[in-house]
Amino acid sequence: MSFTIQFLSVASEELEDAFFWYEEKRENLGVEFMEELEYYLNLISENPFYFEGNSEKENLRKVPLSRFPYIVFYWVDENSKTIYFDALFHAKKKPKKY
Repeated sequence: MSFTIQFLSVASEELEDAFFWYEEKRENLGVEFMEELEYYLNLISENPFYFEGNSEKENLRKVPLSRFPYIVFYWVDENSKTIYFDALFHAKKKPKKY
C-alpha cells in the first residue's frame, strides 16, 4: 500500500527555489529536476523504509538524487500512512547540514 506524501512548508519553498534556479539555467532543466524527484517520491511512497535513516534522528531518512546534487530528507508516520518531506538540501551548498 502506498503512503501519502506531504511536503512541509520549508521543503516546498526549497523545491520551488531549486525548480526556478534550474529553469533559469536552461529551459526544461527544472522540469527534468522535477521528473527525477518524482521518480524518487514514487519509490519512497511504495517503500518508505528503503532509504537510509539518520543516525542522530531515528525517524529521519534521506535520499540523494542521482543526477542533481540534492538530498531529500523525510520522515514516516506509519499510523497515518504519511510521508513528510522535511527538507531538500543542495549537497554542495549546505554539506554540513546533513
